[in-house]
Amino acid sequence: MQENSDFLKITDENFNSEVLECDKPVLVEIKANWCGCCHIMKPIVEKLGEELKGKLKIGVVDIDTNEKVAKDYGVSELPIILLFKNGELVDHLIGLISTNEFLKRIKSHLV
Repeated sequence: MQENSDFLKITDENFNSEVLECDKPVLVEIKANWCGCCHIMKPIVEKLGEELKGKLKIGVVDIDTNEKVAKDYGVSELPIILLFKNGELVDHLIGLISTNEFLKRIKSHLV
């Protein structure tokens, strides 16, 4: 399954510069190719990306090749969505979540 080209590939190496030092909110999806729920969430994240284009940056972390990010944020379940604002973790969503609830939670941090 190919990644959405609008989503930044976040790695252990670029996490600080792309997420923590970013001047706008950053949504980070932590996933794995073997995770069925991650594939179910993909269209929801894509829809969010389209609706909020320009208001936040979206990045994707492959947990199998970037274990440091997962370890640093205590990731024990997939998928997990982390939302950062001004370099701080302000919200996280674990598992499957509806599009409406997802948008509601994320939009509350974009004010």
